Amino acid sequence: MQKAVMTFRELLTLLSPIQHIEVDTQEDDLENVSLFDGSVAMAKREEALLKREVRLITLSGKKMKVWLYE
Repeated sequence: MQKAVMTFRELLTLLSPIQHIEVDTQEDDLENVSLFDGSVAMAKREEALLKREVRLITLSGKKMKVWLYE
């Protein structure tokens, strides 16, 4: 089975511009590091994150949390 590959940029095209998202990554020591917290519209301006692959997506109420690969 092959894993699905989606970049952060591709994910953002599927979401509403006003959707609130939190973006994290996990360091080698398994500590979560926050990369971004805000609206999808603002996340589209984060060039350094757009080409990274999505690792996991969770929903909590109206907030979406996304983890990216390094």
